[in-house]
Formats: sequence, C-alpha cells, structure tokens
Amino acid sequence: MRVIARIGPLRQQVAGRPLPPGPVTLAIGIGIGVDIDIDTDLRSLARPSSSRTPPSTTVSPRWANTGSCKANQAEQAGRAGLGVLELLKAGVRRVSSMLLPTLLCSRADRQPRGRSMSAGYPKGRRRRAEIVEAAFAKFASIGYRNASMVQIAADCGVSRMGLAHHFPTKEALLAAVLEERDRVNGELFFAGFDATADGLDYFSRLARLVEYNATVPELVRLYAVLSVEAADPAHPAHAYFVDRHAHIRRDIRDALEELHARGLVRPGTDIAGADSDLMALIDGLQVQWLLDPASVDMGARLRQRLSEMLLVEVP
Repeated sequence: MRVIARIGPLRQQVAGRPLPPGPVTLAIGIGIGVDIDIDTDLRSLARPSSSRTPPSTTVSPRWANTGSCKANQAEQAGRAGLGVLELLKAGVRRVSSMLLPTLLCSRADRQPRGRSMSAGYPKGRRRRAEIVEAAFAKFASIGYRNASMVQIAADCGVSRMGLAHHFPTKEALLAAVLEERDRVNGELFFAGFDATADGLDYFSRLARLVEYNATVPELVRLYAVLSVEAADPAHPAHAYFVDRHAHIRRDIRDALEELHARGLVRPGTDIAGADSDLMALIDGLQVQWLLDPASVDMGARLRQRLSEMLLVEVP
C-alpha cells in the first residue's frame, strides 16, 4: 500500500501565490486508484502537546516566499507537522478497514487466463458443460474452422460476451472439448490400466472403446473431422493429435511386447510396425463407418484383426 500526503496550503500554489491560511487538505492515495480527501483544520488538530519537542521548522525552498510569508509558512509547517502523522495513521486505519477485505477478495478471485471465475460454482459448472457440449456438436458437424463463437453461443443460449466469460478464445474452447472427451473415455475404459502389465487387458479395453464409438457418431465425427484439419501444423489441435497418436501407438506396442514375452503372439507377426497398422485400421474403419454405418462393424473388424495376431481371444 502506498500512502501519499499532500498538505494543500503549504505546498500548493495558485498563479504563483501560496494559498491563504485555512483548512488544510489531506489526500490519502492508496495504490488502487482510490483517492480520499479529508478536509480539516490541521491547526486545531495538530497542536503539539506540552510534552512533545517541537519539530524542526526547516522549510523546503519551494514552499517559501519572500519577506514575512517565509517565516509565517515555516511556523505553520512546524505546527502542522506533528498532526499530519496522526491524521495519516487514523485515516489509513479507517481506509484499510473498509478496503482491505475488498482487496483480498479481488486478489483471491483472480483466475488463470482462460478459466472462468464462475467455474467453481454449480451454476457456472453447468453453464460451462452446456457450452462444451454445444461446441462439441458444432465442431463435429461442420469442423473447427467453420464454426464460429457466435454460432456456438447461440446454440447454447448465451451471449457472445457470456461465452467469452467462460472461454475467451475458440482455441480454449476446443481444448476444453477434447479434454472432456478424453476424461469421459478414460473413466469408462482406461481407468487403472497398464499395457506393460497385461497386454490382453489393454486390447480388451481398446476393443470395447471402438464398439462404444458406434453408439456416439458425433464423437467419431468430431475426431475424424479434427484429425484431418489438425494435419496442418498451424491448427490449434495439431499438437494434441500428434501426442494422442503417439500415446496410442506406444500403448499398442507395449501391449504386444508384453504378450510376446508371454508367448501369446502368433509366429510370424511383425510387432515392430503393428502399432501403426492397428492405428490405421481403427481410423480407417471410423471413416468407413461414418459413410456407411450399416455395412461396417468397427468392433468386429478390430477383434478379427487381433485374433490374426494373437494366440488367445480378446475378451
């Protein structure tokens, strides 16, 4: 907190002349853009007590005038000096008691950029979820680049400014959509898994996920559309899809190596490139299923391919 005191008649001048004696203006400035002016007669409040040693009456040259004014102003400064500190202390205590709670609340409520201040409240969480769902549907139907924040705001019944309150940019909204879909899939199918510990369990989870995708065409469409758009390095989801494919290929490779160590991989199976082959199979099946859902069974085709690679059936 920065406190500045200005004693009007002792420091201020009008047209080169000192202000006349009278009430003194004490301005307390607190470093939040708030100025509080207290008008009082310092001569009546700042009289030194008999037990105090009068302060020095040295006056800055810029306060001084010529002739007798210099002596009079020096005497006023000496009498006022003792009272200024008392007024400042009293004023600051009063101002602090009024403004400190506000300052603390305003600092505590600050959120990282891109995160809504209302995200911690039930109503804010509900609204945020509604926006994410509306963006999910819009991105899945027309793509990320063709969707606008105005359209998404209209779809979920909020204003453009209301949408910006939760998600300042479309990139932040896209990140929230992808994060939410990963969270849901992780909780449904991959909670607590370890591909290096049990490869067969991993492929069972992966097959169930692909089968589940056949019940959520919007999700499959979202990833199909975004993965093509994200091939452009300038796309905001480019890094996300690069990392996603790398993680899935790594998990497939770990699962195959674990099964190979247990002697459950068919002889002649090239596990070195099988991770990329299975990724290509899954992505290709999704596109074919989107074009003709009735003729493509994604889960069955994946299980068939796994049975050609493994000596055991994937549960």
